[in-house]
This record gives sequence, C-alpha cells and structure tokens, in this order.
Amino acid sequence: MLLLVVPLLLFLLITWQVLADGPLLGLDERLSDALVRPDRASELLSDLGNVEVAVPVLALALAVTAWRLRATGTDRWWLPPAAGAAAMVLVPVLVAPMKAWTDRPGTPAVPRRPATSLPATRPRRRSRTARRPCCSSRCSGHRPSAGV
Repeated sequence: MLLLVVPLLLFLLITWQVLADGPLLGLDERLSDALVRPDRASELLSDLGNVEVAVPVLALALAVTAWRLRATGTDRWWLPPAAGAAAMVLVPVLVAPMKAWTDRPGTPAVPRRPATSLPATRPRRRSRTARRPCCSSRCSGHRPSAGV
C-alpha cells in the first residue's frame, strides 16, 4: 500500500505546484534549461518516449515475458503480459487529458503546442520560459531574439 500512496502523493504535490505556478515550476524550468543539450545516451533513451519506438519495444518485451513464463511452466503465465498491455493502453488514456488539464509548458527543446491545438479546458497561462528570448531568429519553436 505504501508503494502506491507515496508516488500518488508526490504526483499530487508536483501537479499542484505546476497548476499554482509554485516554486517547483521554476526548478523544473531551470532543470529543463540545463537538459536542452543532452548527450547521445540520453537522446537514445528519450526516443523510447516516442510512440513509434515505444510500442514495438514494449510489445517485444511483453512477448518475451510471455514466452519465458510459459516455457518455465508458470501458472497464469499470461497475467504479467496482460497487465503490461493494460498499462500500455491506459497511458495515453490518462496522460493526454492530464497534460491538457495542467497545461504544462514544453521545454526549450520541445516548446508547447499552439493554443489552437489544445482543447479549451481552461484559460492558457504563459510560462516563465515563454517570456524568455529565443536562441536565434532561425529557431522555429521560439520567439525571435530581440535585436536579431
């Protein structure tokens, strides 16, 4: 039970801080700024966040798990892969509405989507990141720098 309650409380605390523009939002933005230029290993790991990469990798992991559990003669060998598949289905169902509801700003590397692409669930707010000038006038994701 403790393994469920502690992460849930942390999630609620962080979500509250993002919604209220609290001190954790500033820390998050500073950390995002520090991670704008990740190393090669981080880039490869971040690719697992893309649906095109994550779904086949997770499906392969579920298939290998099912195969190994069935080969060892485990009772209910199908339960762990079924739970994993259920989690794969629930992620987009739960994460997409949560991201739209919290209106969490994008990082400097991946800026937020235009306001027209999000559902009108609540008024948009500007993040501290959006007020900063951009790195260059050629950057398509940010505002042009002053004087460039």
